[in-house]
Amino acid sequence: MPPPVLLLGATFCMVSLRACQQINVVRGHYALIPLVAALLALVDVYVIATVARSGPSLSTVCPVALGGTLGCWSAMLAHGVGRRSHAPDPDH
Repeated sequence: MPPPVLLLGATFCMVSLRACQQINVVRGHYALIPLVAALLALVDVYVIATVARSGPSLSTVCPVALGGTLGCWSAMLAHGVGRRSHAPDPDH
């Protein structure tokens, strides 16, 4: 099994890239979609193969959970979610 930090980093990248791809879809950035899809494929295959080889254990689940959490938070911060950068919605 590779060091847990590699699995954490790969999961971080996977979740961050998924968030970026969602932004590409919402904003209509058609040219970026194939690039992000290719990067996602590389990271997804690495994470899936690593977890399949390692099996279910805390040394597998913990890096994936932490990498996913950090990847999501960083993507939210990078795209302005979580900051008061948007005007409040008067209907809510």
